[in-house]
Amino acid sequence: MNFPVVRYDMSPPRAQREDRILLYGAWIGPVKEHPDYCVSLKWNPHGIEPNWMYHQVFRILERDEAERIVRGLAEREFADGKGTASGRARDIKHNLQATSDERELPDLEKSVIAALERQQEFQAFALPKRFARPIFNRYEPGMHYGSHIDNSLLGGFNGLRSDLSMTLFLNSPAEYDGGELVIESYTGAEAFKLDAGEAIVYSAGSIHHVAPVTRGTRLAAITWMQSAVRLDNLREILYDLFHAVKLAEEGKCGFALSLSRSYHNLIRYAAEL
Repeated sequence: MNFPVVRYDMSPPRAQREDRILLYGAWIGPVKEHPDYCVSLKWNPHGIEPNWMYHQVFRILERDEAERIVRGLAEREFADGKGTASGRARDIKHNLQATSDERELPDLEKSVIAALERQQEFQAFALPKRFARPIFNRYEPGMHYGSHIDNSLLGGFNGLRSDLSMTLFLNSPAEYDGGELVIESYTGAEAFKLDAGEAIVYSAGSIHHVAPVTRGTRLAAITWMQSAVRLDNLREILYDLFHAVKLAEEGKCGFALSLSRSYHNLIRYAAEL
């Protein structure tokens, strides 16, 4: 089956994107411009297959929640980020990371995990089984992180398999210049600099880097997760079906039961519990 090929549009403000159709991770325009969603899924005048979705943006924290974390970080000590790097990464990692002597998860880190657990859209995308302990990092002028790939296993073979990575932006992009998270994909490099409380979730196998900060301070939280569904392509199918079910239930199409069955059968096939 051929599908319309679209690219993720980061240009409209978040408030203007709420009523748009999500297809393979891309906003294809206001719903009113695509009234026949069922038919549009089958239309592709150029016969080009869609690009698989490697990343997605989510609102994880409200701005007041992000501000509370920023205030809390003002009371935490930061150390050279090289302390948690190994191999080549030690030569290209130039940032600061919040320290903590607590064996239990501190409150700020708990608040990030709690926000992820309650965000339905993120849950449908990642199908997370386990989270790594969040790390808060800070970039000041001149700091950056060169191109790298995240470790596949965190904590060794008895630890966590990193299927997905997340960068959660904590302060306003107006407070600093530079500092974009740049992700490489088959379509080229895409740079992300999001609003406070928004996060980019992407394949942990993606090559990525943080551009140099030239003014101000960039604050973010990062974490990794092991998905209940190991394979990216199956997760993408499930995420597409999740949205198709929602559209069908809203009356966009008349096949909610059939799509719901496909969605749950694919979970039964792919989930690792």
